[in-house]
Amino acid sequence: METRAVAVGDLLRLRTEAEVLGPAELRHAVGEAVDVLAARYAASH
Repeated sequence: METRAVAVGDLLRLRTEAEVLGPAELRHAVGEAVDVLAARYAASH
């Protein structure tokens, strides 16, 4: 079984084409990663 970090990375590679519906823990982990990315890029504008 792959780790959560690997799954998050795999899903982020799909860019805006993917939405994680479940499990809830994975959806939350992807949401956290997206929040980090959004903050990083918002700070550079």
